[in-house]
Amino acid sequence: MSQYYYLVSGLPELSPDDHRVPVSMTELKELLIENLSAADLELIKLFFLKYDNQNLLAYLASSESELNALGNLSGVQLGEIIRENKELERPAVPAMPPYFVPFLQAYLADKQVEQFPELSAEDQLASLYYDYACQCDNPFIANFFRFMLNVKNILIAHQCRISGYDLSQTIVGDNDIARLIRTSNAKDFGLSGELDYLDDVLQIAEEENLLEREMNLDELIWNYLDENSFFHYFSVERVFTYLIKIDMLGRWENMRRQDGQTVFRRVIGGYKKAYRFADEFKV
Repeated sequence: MSQYYYLVSGLPELSPDDHRVPVSMTELKELLIENLSAADLELIKLFFLKYDNQNLLAYLASSESELNALGNLSGVQLGEIIRENKELERPAVPAMPPYFVPFLQAYLADKQVEQFPELSAEDQLASLYYDYACQCDNPFIANFFRFMLNVKNILIAHQCRISGYDLSQTIVGDNDIARLIRTSNAKDFGLSGELDYLDDVLQIAEEENLLEREMNLDELIWNYLDENSFFHYFSVERVFTYLIKIDMLGRWENMRRQDGQTVFRRVIGGYKKAYRFADEFKV
């Protein structure tokens, strides 16, 4: 496994209290492309696939849509991927994420992905993405995606119960935790003894102040990363941890640039959209 002594040593220190992000996501991505091995870069690309998901949905809506530059795939590649999935049963476009195939084959035939017949197109794609990322061969990164999937599913399930939404139409992914949440009537969704962070997530779910809830969630994620990356000093796991932290800090910096009322509306809107998963299931 490659060790990135100079890269990691040269990255600015991060604190959850930082109000300014020391490096932009675009700059960090370019730095990682230049310095990581091909195998480790593929692991990092798992994070950026969330932008490819957004871009694919946007391109399907209109080929003239403005795409997020943080995605791994260009507009030309997305167009080729869509064309091949229309014309071929076994498309093989270079750099195409494998989970695009079942999604596009269903979407282009005006059908649902077989495993997720109750979910919206966005949530079907999110489910396939998480299932794919959770199967990567790096235990640290696979476990992080499982953690994020479980945490977000619990939070969404709690909100759906309060609002009377159907869990079968909201829970993303197909792991054991997702299946338990979909079928359990227990207050803790039958998860006692399954997750050592369950009580923390349920406490966050009970927070009525939406800004506090979002901050508490990011604190939980930050602490998870610190605890689980402690013995990864100069490896791709440390780089991945840094990437996730920059993503969180960048989101809060963008929110601070807006006035309080605008921030409040954004958070409220984010939680309303959470039932559709388009925003809630970003990493």
